[in-house]
Amino acid sequence: IAKATSDPPRGVSIQAFGIFAKIREIDQLLIARPDLRGRVFESHPEVAFCRLNGGIAMMLPKKVKGAVNPAGMEERKALLRRHGYDKGFLDQA
Repeated sequence: IAKATSDPPRGVSIQAFGIFAKIREIDQLLIARPDLRGRVFESHPEVAFCRLNGGIAMMLPKKVKGAVNPAGMEERKALLRRHGYDKGFLDQA
């Protein structure tokens, strides 16, 4: 359907397939709890990190040539810890 209705034709990305279940989950929550609709927003993760970082983009990439960049991930984890996330929780993989 995506390819047939887009110009130029584009399919659904593999990343989208990976989050469809979570999209359905949040849709069901917002249908059941309309009072939450003003509190739930969709955003690209790097936009969220920028906002948490006082409007300044992260300095290090989270990936380099398609591989996880440990320094970039640690930069993001440190920011999340500053905002109250537990190190043990963030280090789970």
